[in-house]
Amino acid sequence: MKDQRELLRTLLGQRVVAYHPILAKVMGSASGGVWLSQILYWDKVKAGDWFYKSARDIIGETGITERESKRGKAQAIKLGIVDCQVKGMPRVSHYLVNYERLSSLLEATIETHCEASNKSATSVQLEGRQCPTNEPPVSDYLVQSPIQNGPQITTETTSKTTTENKHTYGPFNNVLLTETEFGKLRERFGAKEAQERIADLSHGIASKGYKYKSHYATILNWARRDGIDAPATKGPTVQEVRASNRQNERGTLIRQKVKEHNAIGKYPNMDEIRAEVDRSLEAKYGPDWREGT
Repeated sequence: MKDQRELLRTLLGQRVVAYHPILAKVMGSASGGVWLSQILYWDKVKAGDWFYKSARDIIGETGITERESKRGKAQAIKLGIVDCQVKGMPRVSHYLVNYERLSSLLEATIETHCEASNKSATSVQLEGRQCPTNEPPVSDYLVQSPIQNGPQITTETTSKTTTENKHTYGPFNNVLLTETEFGKLRERFGAKEAQERIADLSHGIASKGYKYKSHYATILNWARRDGIDAPATKGPTVQEVRASNRQNERGTLIRQKVKEHNAIGKYPNMDEIRAEVDRSLEAKYGPDWREGT
């Protein structure tokens, strides 16, 4: 037993990723809170105002999925918590944290939490603030009662009533779906996308400890929240293809400029090279060349 404990300590190591639950409320998801917590950690240890961090690094350090990482980054930028610039060779994201905006959102989140809970006589501590509360506000699908063992779902038809057993899915085996529900998700989103959405919910349940009335309905609700209802059935537009081709052309021109500088022993200034290439493309295609028009 002692050897097993030592082996477990060795496998886990000493590194722990700090996670602030209040940030999950600000970001709208547990994975978003994990993403922002990690960004704040690296901002604390950086040398200057800006710091760079690749998506691959964040995924490897936190264990969130690639889609969760993209969603967290997009949400933080949308909320104005971080400013992001993609630069350098190879291209990598550079971040600047807006602490004034973050403080404002935290204050608003705490106030909202307290106002929503002011009818309770029970008092808890929330990030250094004392306020009465029951449970934190959650989605419409959240219920307080635990799911019983062997959950079942009843499906009504015009002629008879049948009962389907639910099975566990996801990396933590905590997403409960019937075979019919699982098949509908695969049909609606495709096999890979369905597995990613199930994994997102599995991570959320494991990290928050919440119980949802219907995991199938929750996955569909999250898809609507993301503005995604079903996979696209038609290919990209002509404008989208044109915009993509011009971005590829931009990358080719930048690489050519870098080679020219290296050939004459001149250290390439990437900002100047990119600006020069952008001017040439604007002269060739017009001011909206990035949009493919």
